[in-house]
Amino acid sequence: MKYLPLLVFFMIFLAACSYCSASLHVETEHISHNLTAPDGESISLMWSGLQQLTEDGFFIGGSIIAFHDFNTNRNLILCTQPGCPHSSSLCPAYLGAGSQYALYRGAFYAMNRRIIGFAPHYTFKYRKPSDSTWQILWEHTISAYASSNVVTVLGGGYAVILANEFVLYDVNDTHQVYYNQLISINLETETITELVPRHEITDSASLLLTGVAEGKAVVFWTGFSEEILLHKEFALQALEHGISFEDATNDWFVYLEERRINRILIFNLETGMYSEIASGKGSELLINVMNVVHNGAVFYIYNRTIFSHCLYEETTTELIYVPNLISFFVMDGKIFYTIEVDEHLYFYFYDLETSKTHHRFNEGDTEVMILSIHHENSTAFMGIGANGNNFIIPKDDFYNARYEQAIWLN
Repeated sequence: MKYLPLLVFFMIFLAACSYCSASLHVETEHISHNLTAPDGESISLMWSGLQQLTEDGFFIGGSIIAFHDFNTNRNLILCTQPGCPHSSSLCPAYLGAGSQYALYRGAFYAMNRRIIGFAPHYTFKYRKPSDSTWQILWEHTISAYASSNVVTVLGGGYAVILANEFVLYDVNDTHQVYYNQLISINLETETITELVPRHEITDSASLLLTGVAEGKAVVFWTGFSEEILLHKEFALQALEHGISFEDATNDWFVYLEERRINRILIFNLETGMYSEIASGKGSELLINVMNVVHNGAVFYIYNRTIFSHCLYEETTTELIYVPNLISFFVMDGKIFYTIEVDEHLYFYFYDLETSKTHHRFNEGDTEVMILSIHHENSTAFMGIGANGNNFIIPKDDFYNARYEQAIWLN
């Protein structure tokens, strides 16, 4: 694409944030107050570089629980131990490399990953800001030498954890096994429910946890209508018919999309039962990775139309037809989306309260500016710029295109 966006769209994985070092200033008196975050919904535990925004400041993702206070403009490590180096588990603010955490309903929740005998071991735990010790809620060990990805989302008094596991049994790629597991934890009773028990994936299906709210978990399921050829097998057959490897690769992606089935599943976290709210072939049904659960509803695209499904009332509403959609997310009572027409990008937002659409930014005839919003509070957005740095911009300045008012954080 020839465009050079002034502000790029949402990025999930970033380089480690420079705020997350042990050299952060420690202000112990501040720790006893103002540590509140919205109870909210769909709060994902933060990877390094992503930041949880509150009214008083923001928490900084990384190996140490740290907070930037707006009033003092200081970075604070949340540890009350005098002289603590914040470099081991003896420090209540220390989490370790590769950890995730978030503040939710007055407690910190964290997912730690460490290697035990060549096997990844995950521990989900919590503590109150005033406590010095952590309480373990869930532990899980992955197969030795396996790669894994664990996603944790908080909402409605629950934690929902999706554990994906890939096991390669030998270096010659002769035997590969994929596993999925989906569990929920009632944070009040600490009851664990297996929504999808750990199982070997035999039908090339996969799960994506996209949000939690109203006692429901939103899961995007994608699989295939029949057994599919792997890329290597498909390419070899194509080469036998004189098709180039590059063309065969392009044809393989078309081949996959023609056979792909997508479904949106809603799990009831109290009963463990699930229902399907939408399904479609290939690109007929789409959902974003983050920021699609908002005010108790999940937002998705079906046949170029954006729908909302109310998780509480279990009703579905058709909202707006959007051809040539590139991407979308939902925040601040609005659906923000980008479309492409004649190699130009256009950025809009649809107001859920007024049902009106507003066209934003440069009228599509010059370089496109898209604010990469990933968090918000009542008055401001937090986003990521083209340089990979985070910034905060007041909502009023954002809606009036006063980008020079953005405050860069690193």
